[in-house]
Amino acid sequence: MLQNIRDNARGVGAIIMLGLLIIAFAIWGIDFQFGANQPVVTVNGKEVSNNLIANAYQQQIQRFQEFYPNGIPDVAQEELKQNVIDSFVRSELLNQHVVEQGYALSNASVMDAIRDLPAFQLDGKFSTTQFDFRARTAGMTQDGLFNEFRDSMLLQQLSNGFVNSSFITPAEAMLRGRLESEQRTIRELRVPVSTLISTVTLDDNAIADDYEFNNDDYLTEEMVRIDYIELDPAKLGERVDISDEALQQRYEQGVDADEYSSPEQRNARHILVAINDDRDDETARSEASALRDRILAGEEFASLASEYSDDAGSKPAGGELGWNNGEGYVGPFRDALFSMTEDQISEPIKTRFGYHIIKVEGIRGNEPKPFEDVRDQIEAELRNDAALDRLSELVIELDELVYDIDDSLTTAAEEAEVEVQQLPWFTRASGTGIATYPEVRDAAFSEQVLNDRLNSTSINLDGKIVYLRLNDHRPSRTMTLEEVSPRIEMRLRREAASQQALVLGNDLLAKLNSGSSIDTVAGEVDLSAGELKTVARLEQSLPIEARNELFATDYEEGRYSYGGVALPNGDFFLFELHGVETGEPLNAAAAQDVARANANSELAAYIASLREAADVEVRPDQLITR
Repeated sequence: MLQNIRDNARGVGAIIMLGLLIIAFAIWGIDFQFGANQPVVTVNGKEVSNNLIANAYQQQIQRFQEFYPNGIPDVAQEELKQNVIDSFVRSELLNQHVVEQGYALSNASVMDAIRDLPAFQLDGKFSTTQFDFRARTAGMTQDGLFNEFRDSMLLQQLSNGFVNSSFITPAEAMLRGRLESEQRTIRELRVPVSTLISTVTLDDNAIADDYEFNNDDYLTEEMVRIDYIELDPAKLGERVDISDEALQQRYEQGVDADEYSSPEQRNARHILVAINDDRDDETARSEASALRDRILAGEEFASLASEYSDDAGSKPAGGELGWNNGEGYVGPFRDALFSMTEDQISEPIKTRFGYHIIKVEGIRGNEPKPFEDVRDQIEAELRNDAALDRLSELVIELDELVYDIDDSLTTAAEEAEVEVQQLPWFTRASGTGIATYPEVRDAAFSEQVLNDRLNSTSINLDGKIVYLRLNDHRPSRTMTLEEVSPRIEMRLRREAASQQALVLGNDLLAKLNSGSSIDTVAGEVDLSAGELKTVARLEQSLPIEARNELFATDYEEGRYSYGGVALPNGDFFLFELHGVETGEPLNAAAAQDVARANANSELAAYIASLREAADVEVRPDQLITR
């Protein structure tokens, strides 16, 4: 995480990016289960929040879903899960390390950094209203956002140590720049394997011999086709009749339990007298007290706020903050606001921003919502409760039925009032529909279902319950020679053609090195050489194998050099080197990028050493998506 940020930002910019990265993990909501409620990650005895890891993992899953419209493969999901877990191990290691090494920041220095960030400013000035808005948008309190920035700044101190100590010498900058930006002018000639495939003559027994020798390569995957029934709570709920009496009764119960009451909100105004470089704590408190006295003496609160408040966000509105349930406000401000009565003027309240004078403009909430406003919600709750009750009853009944009548799912389907469905062929490794679930594939290939031909026990798939029965089975088998002959023939022809291209290419290269021109040797084999073109070392117009060979070839001014190499696709690449243009040394910005990359490598090695010395417990099996 730190490495990526340091590649793109420095100083305050990196701090805000670090903070927003942490915040991003907190704002994604998802329902997860944890195996035995054990921590996924423990570092030196300290547990990392399972929810934080789960939310970050879900964020990655959501990003990857657009690339896998048919579902993310299990292998990819496991890799994503491991990457997320590793990132939290690294983060916790660094957090513990900066504390142990005595990295520290005062509240004032953190506040100064926050005040300088445009994200928390209005008209170029810091605004507590804007800070509160950003915190709530991220699903955090002001205290929570402040603490996240403190942690980010502490990590930045460690990161800066690597950045500031990493450098590249002028000689290194010159050599690296010249090598990386070097260009070479060539004419190329390719011997394409595709033109040689048709000329290959295979021995009469070649295909059969290869089939016999590589017999294990031509095994089909074992496959099954299953019948299944599905108990879906949503569909069970659709069958439930909910009476008006039941709705009204549930509403009254909810009102008594304050379930359908709107939360208390308060509308307030405030005047902020900030503590800053020009005003110390005592001066700010004294000025706030003087303003309060003027308000109590009869002056308009809004007018004084518009003139004297240091909160740029609320100042234009006479200090008005709007209706709020207290979420997002810093603790002392929130506690004072919700302890006051309407029209009351507070004593000066100190927060990290300075001293506040608060006036309560209005109080609302804690009143039951009208029945019609929550009717749909109540109906959905009752329908869901009834569906889950019915599902529990059915599972008990069907568990017995599929055991007693083990040669069919028909009776169980009739009892549940569902249809027996069929799933297409699938393997142990992959499938479609419900066969995308590993639990289904494991059950389908189990001894009970596959070999004993019995119904499966109930399987829970994200709240839906399914029962399986084998419909058909295709064991793994060796494909016949007739089935695989076209595949074997094409492979053997390509292998032989690639060998021909290699021999021919080396023969042409020898002629070039003996003095023949590239046009002459090309004409001998009915090929043509390309026009002159310039190739840069780091560009990708040529395969990496060709570029490596080209830039490893010696060149002498005044005479052509030649080289050639076989490519992975079977082609043979030849070139005639006409000239070399040495690159320029790295400029200051590019040299700094190299130094920063070196710092990233050093930081990665440092983190690895911290992990090696730490007591790290990782339980990836405890992170289970639902």
